[in-house]
Amino acid sequence: MVEPEIRFRTLTRDDFPTLARWLARPHVARWWNHDHSAEAVERDFGPAVDGTDPTEMYVVLLGDRPIGFIQYSRFADFPDVSGGDRRVGRGARRSRHHRLLHR
Repeated sequence: MVEPEIRFRTLTRDDFPTLARWLARPHVARWWNHDHSAEAVERDFGPAVDGTDPTEMYVVLLGDRPIGFIQYSRFADFPDVSGGDRRVGRGARRSRHHRLLHR
């Protein structure tokens, strides 16, 4: 059986409802206490989508299905908070390991 490929796609506003649902899930909210209202998601993620915030944000896909979110910021852009965050959206996939395939 061929496993679906893990890919990354740039976050868009079309992803905001899914992102809001993920932010509301208890296993995410426990670590990343973020307002998941439409207004808060637009306020906090919209600037990166528009390119006015240098943070890179991606949806993680398993095949064509969104399963998580990852963001990355460069140290030079945010010297006090640089790093990467990753959040897996679906609880059932949280503890499952997948191979990351590079082309």
